[in-house]
Amino acid sequence: MIKSLTLKRFRSFIDTEVAFDNPTFLVGPNGSGKSNLVDALAFLSDAMDVQVGPALSRRGGFETVKHRSAGGVAFDEMGLGVTLGFGPTGLALLAEIRPIEDLDLLRKILHSIKPADSPEALRRLWSKA
Repeated sequence: MIKSLTLKRFRSFIDTEVAFDNPTFLVGPNGSGKSNLVDALAFLSDAMDVQVGPALSRRGGFETVKHRSAGGVAFDEMGLGVTLGFGPTGLALLAEIRPIEDLDLLRKILHSIKPADSPEALRRLWSKA
């Protein structure tokens, strides 16, 4: 079961953590990020299933997916994390995605897959990155 989702510079999210409970409802006005939140989960699933490059291509490429500030400034990297709960234990998966200039390709850098018992564990892992 998904316990939380962490987004850093992904689409409309700058630095956001969403905790999921059972059940979870996504409500809000148009343009508030509901679809981007669902797409982040789909992106993580695609990236683990087929690779990051095709997962980004399906969404229009890295330039389309990464967050831009209100002033139009684009960031060079983005990150996604998910905490999964399995009974009393769980896993935290963190991914940083950035262009690699010398190869002109996108790569996923897996920072950590470790047992996690709370969203706080995910924050501790993320802050070390």
